[in-house]
Amino acid sequence: GQVSWEKGRGSDFCEIVHYALQILDRLLTTSAKTGGIMLAGPVGIALRSPPLSAAGIGGNSSSHQPHLVLSLAHYTFFFHSPVLVTAAVNLLAGVARAAALAQESFSMLACLGNSAVSVKERLVNRLESSLEDIRLKIAITNLLSECIVAQPGMIQLLLDININLRVTQQDGKDVSNGSNSTNKKKPELIGEGCLEPALN
Repeated sequence: GQVSWEKGRGSDFCEIVHYALQILDRLLTTSAKTGGIMLAGPVGIALRSPPLSAAGIGGNSSSHQPHLVLSLAHYTFFFHSPVLVTAAVNLLAGVARAAALAQESFSMLACLGNSAVSVKERLVNRLESSLEDIRLKIAITNLLSECIVAQPGMIQLLLDININLRVTQQDGKDVSNGSNSTNKKKPELIGEGCLEPALN
């Protein structure tokens, strides 16, 4: 059993998973060659498999296990071992990097499914926490930078980006639908979401 916070079967299992995630990350990111080999094997098959919700349409799914990306993201809810969470986030960043180098077209956001918002909130909360391990904060920042290349959905999710724009008159009337108006007041471009501070 788990005899203390640092010793026991639970801690031993965390250490094994931690090393396994680190090895996978190293194999994916050591070089483009080894990363390509990994993506051609079982790891690539797991990444290219459809999300559970999509695979279950029509009853054609042969597995009820969550997608690999979602399984890794679920470690962000684990607080017993910060180094284990850091390894999982680093592997997510490695997946994004390797997929971009191999020009693999898959969406990490789609793989998160209905858990996307909760994963995003957990990542943001842990990044903003003053008590969080600095190594985890660096890993989250690294994940964000790796997603810039080929994961626009993840960038939109993590940064809470809303690029909706609308045109309004100074009296607040929305004229973005193209309707003609006799009001001659100057239109203004209004930003929503992350564009609000810049445009408003």
